Amino acid sequence: MRGIRIFITLVFACSQLFAIPAVSALEVEPTDASAGVETETEFTKVRPVITELQVADADEFVEIYNPSDEELELSGLLLRYRGGGANYVTLANLDTITMGPKQFMVFGHFAQPREYTVAFTNALNNSKGEVQIIDTAETSQLIDVVAWGDVSIESGYHYYVEPADIPPAGNSLQRCFVDNELWYPEERNTKYEFTVYVNDFPTPSLGIECPALESIEVAVDCSGVVINEIGANLDEQYIELYNSTNETLSIAGCLLQTNRNSNTYAFDEVNLGPGEYFEVNIADTNLTLTKTTTGTVYLLSSDGLVETDVQTYSDLDKETSWSRFDTGWLQTYELTPGTQNIDQEYPECDSGYYRNFETGRCNIEVVNVLVPCAIGQYRSLETNRCRNSIVPSTLKPCNIGQYRNPETNRCRNVATANVSFKPCAANQERNPATNRCRKKETGSIPDAAYKVQAVSDSDMVFTGWWALGGVGALAGGYAGWEWRREMANTWSRLIGIFKK
Repeated sequence: MRGIRIFITLVFACSQLFAIPAVSALEVEPTDASAGVETETEFTKVRPVITELQVADADEFVEIYNPSDEELELSGLLLRYRGGGANYVTLANLDTITMGPKQFMVFGHFAQPREYTVAFTNALNNSKGEVQIIDTAETSQLIDVVAWGDVSIESGYHYYVEPADIPPAGNSLQRCFVDNELWYPEERNTKYEFTVYVNDFPTPSLGIECPALESIEVAVDCSGVVINEIGANLDEQYIELYNSTNETLSIAGCLLQTNRNSNTYAFDEVNLGPGEYFEVNIADTNLTLTKTTTGTVYLLSSDGLVETDVQTYSDLDKETSWSRFDTGWLQTYELTPGTQNIDQEYPECDSGYYRNFETGRCNIEVVNVLVPCAIGQYRSLETNRCRNSIVPSTLKPCNIGQYRNPETNRCRNVATANVSFKPCAANQERNPATNRCRKKETGSIPDAAYKVQAVSDSDMVFTGWWALGGVGALAGGYAGWEWRREMANTWSRLIGIFKK
C-alpha cells in the first residue's frame, strides 16, 4: 500500500512496548480541507487520545481515553469528523467535560439505546474518513487523529505514516493495552496503532490487551548508510557502502537492488562502525551492474519500501569507478574498494611516459644522461658543464749552472750573474731588470760633479771652417754643371719632336 515507507520499524516487540501518558502531536502541514488547523510539535500538558471507533455498523461510535493518572479537563477541545467530502463537522464539544484518571468516554450515533457519554447525529463514512481532537484554545492544534480507508495527505487528511484499514461491519478500529497501559510504537503509525478487532461494544474503563507481537518483523531502514563507490565497468564489479554517522549501524536485512529489476541482495548480520566501509562483490550476489550505459544502484530498507540511498551512473570508462566526494560524484581511475576514495582524472601512463596535465596525454620521459667528465675535470654546478680542475703549475728545474731569477721566475746562468758589465755611455743607464744599457729618461740625468767649461776658438777651428766651405762650393758647382747638361739634352729632344 502506498504510504508504507517506514514499515514495522514503527512497531516494537513486546519487550519494546511502552506506555506514554501523553500523545505526541501530529506533525503535518495544514491543507485547504483543514484550513485553520495547526499541528503541535510538543505537548505542555496531558491530552486525551482516541482509542476506538466503529464506522461500518448501525451503532457508530468514537471512544476517547485519559491515559494519565491525573484528572483531565477538556476545556477548549472539540471532537470533529470529515468523511469523503472536504468539510469537517463537529461531533461533540468537549469544553465542559472532565475525565478522571484512566477513564474512557464514548461518543455515539446509535440506532438503539447504548451506554455512552455524548451522542452525535452524523453518520461515519464506511470507506474513508477521519476523526480529530483539536484544541480551539490553542489555534486549532491537533491533539489526536485517526484516518481510515482511501485517504491521503495530499487530499488534506491527517494520519501518522499510513491510514488505518477499513473495519468490516461489526468490527472496530482500536488501540490495545499492555499491562493496562496504552501501547504506542516508538514512532507513530496509524495503520499499526489502530488494528481491526472483532469485538462487541467496548466496556468503559477496560481496554483490549494487545496480542503477542513477538512474531512481527521489525523493518530496518538502513538510514545513515550511503552508497559510496560503484565499480561497474570492471572485470570484478563491486558496490561500496559507507557509514556516514558517528555510531555503529547494523545493515542486517537491508537490500541492494540494481536497475529496478526484481532481484535484491539482502545483507546478513553486518555492523558498520563510524566511518567504516563495506564492499559487496557483485559476483557473490544475483545482481547485475550495467557496464557501459546508464545504471542505477538502490539501497533499500529491509521491507524494500524505503529508498535509503539511490545513485545513477552513465558511460563509465574501462577500469574506473563512480565515486562519492565532498564536491559530488566523479569518475576516477583510482579504484578504492573498502577505503577512502581518491580522485584520479586520468589512468596511469606506461613506463617511460609521464602525464601532461595541460593536454591530458602521456608524453615520453626524456632523461638526460651526462657523460662523465675527463680526468682532471669537474662538473660545474651552475652550468652542468665540465671544467678543468685547478692544478698548481710545476716549474721545470733549471739546468746545471743556472738559477731561477725570483723576479722573473726565469732561469739565468750563474756565470753571468757576477760578470762585470761594460760601462754604459754617458747618456745611458743600466736596466736593473735586464742588466742592459738603456737611454736615460729626459730630466733624469743627474748633474755632473763639475761645470762644463766653454771652449775658445783656435786657428785649427778656423781652418776647419774654410775647408768645409770649399768642399761645399765644389759640390754646388758640380751640381749646377750636371743640371745644365740635363737641361740641354731635354731641349734637344723637344726640338727633334717638333721637327718631325
